Amino acid sequence: MDKTIKQIADELKLSKQAIRKRINQLPPTEVSTNANGTIFVSEAGVSKIKTSVNQVGTNLPPTVGTQVDTLVDTLKNQLEVKDKQISEQQQTIKELTSTVEKLSDSLRDSQALHAGTMQKQLTAAHTDPDTEKNFFKRIFTRRK
Repeated sequence: MDKTIKQIADELKLSKQAIRKRINQLPPTEVSTNANGTIFVSEAGVSKIKTSVNQVGTNLPPTVGTQVDTLVDTLKNQLEVKDKQISEQQQTIKELTSTVEKLSDSLRDSQALHAGTMQKQLTAAHTDPDTEKNFFKRIFTRRK
């Protein structure tokens, strides 16, 4: 029984384009067309298409598998290196955060000390007897 391109494609789970490509490689005696333009492939042609599809999957060179394995190994190694770099960066971030906190505490203490010193100087300036007199008293009073 002859089959159409769609029937073969559905059976082999391939695209119609892939089947059409393989049909073009078949001898014209195994392919027929009806009045509507529908292409039919004989049983012998279908079996040749099936064997060509099966051979394509098994005809991969053995180096492809090894290349894929090598690539996977390389990618795994790179991933391990990246993981190590990330952990090192996280450790550096923790150290820098600790340093920033210590500097912030030190700065706050320094500012408090400076504020205390400034307050002491201001209170000392206000207790000076000459500064308590107003301008005219300082000028017009006699010094003893």
